[in-house]
Amino acid sequence: MKALGLHWRKGWLLAAEIRDDAGRVKGVRPLGGTVEFGETAEAAVRREFHEELGVTVIPLGPPVFM
Repeated sequence: MKALGLHWRKGWLLAAEIRDDAGRVKGVRPLGGTVEFGETAEAAVRREFHEELGVTVIPLGPPVFM
């Protein structure tokens, strides 16, 4: 299972660039990653933002599952 965080600020969505083997940007994705065994989706998003950006996040609502 994956957990992704959608962070909006002033109409902009925070996203990570995805690059191909040559280093060219081929797309973007929201920040997040795999939910580890025994971890909640909220905890996974908090952990991923800390790992990727070194920041602490506070989710504003319950998770949405798709």
